[in-house]
Amino acid sequence: MKLLSTCIVLSTVIACSKVQAFESLELGSTKAFTYSPVTLKAESLALLDGIPGLIDEHKIHDIIYIGRAITQIQAGSSNKSGKYSYNGKLYTLHQLVALEKENKNQLKGMVPVVIADFEKVTSPFLAKAQGTKHFMIKLIAEWCSKAGRSTSGLLEWAHLNSGSEKEVFHRSIKTLQDLDTFCDDLLHFLKDLVRSCPKARDRYDRWRAQHKSPIEQPQLQ
Repeated sequence: MKLLSTCIVLSTVIACSKVQAFESLELGSTKAFTYSPVTLKAESLALLDGIPGLIDEHKIHDIIYIGRAITQIQAGSSNKSGKYSYNGKLYTLHQLVALEKENKNQLKGMVPVVIADFEKVTSPFLAKAQGTKHFMIKLIAEWCSKAGRSTSGLLEWAHLNSGSEKEVFHRSIKTLQDLDTFCDDLLHFLKDLVRSCPKARDRYDRWRAQHKSPIEQPQLQ
């Protein structure tokens, strides 16, 4: 499985920032920086915004699904319950990060467990990553620069050769904190990409008004 492709796919299935379900996602709090919304203005964005199969109205359910799934990894379900078993109790990624700060060595075994879940959650989107890497490289680089995230794992992924993404991901994500920070960056990048796509927002608003499709149970398109 190619992790860079995952990032690219997640980026290309965005719809619009007006969607309350996406805006209300409980994003993790990246400790490395204070997040402020970023507007992306790369010329390549105009080639993606509102284009069927790229950033269009039919992909909104996908991004809600993946956003919620990643948020559940970090913060748990609506009742804040986690799904990762450690010493007989269930924890969220945030909670495991807190435990990791107290005893890093004992939590090493949980790193591959949570990474595997992250990969399982994102794998259904890999087939949709077709020919968008050169667009996403510019957008990711612009976001990292404007957000003050020059050390973000997203930036490293953008410049990897095809086929090496998973290997580098496993090598660079050494702790639960590393994974938590990566999830924060990914969700913030996706939200900013959404905000920067007015054509996709308009298309989704019209599509949802016509179909009145519930957003609580998104389906992969």
